Amino acid sequence: MGFNKRYVSTWKLREWFQSGGITEVLRRLGRADALICEDEFSTDLVGIFRSDKLPSEILTIMDKMLDDKFQDS
Repeated sequence: MGFNKRYVSTWKLREWFQSGGITEVLRRLGRADALICEDEFSTDLVGIFRSDKLPSEILTIMDKMLDDKFQDS
């Protein structure tokens, strides 16, 4: 059984978000044993994902962050 690590960058987040929206981003982040952030935006987003906030709050915050960042992409 392997250790599933996932490298996360703004570029990867944009790719995931464009292919399946917030659902795809959550799926990709949720399946990893370890998340390795490569830039400030991905670090901030993963911080929200791993926070102790209510799931509905996490979803709302992450969706807004992604929409704001990639709405023109």
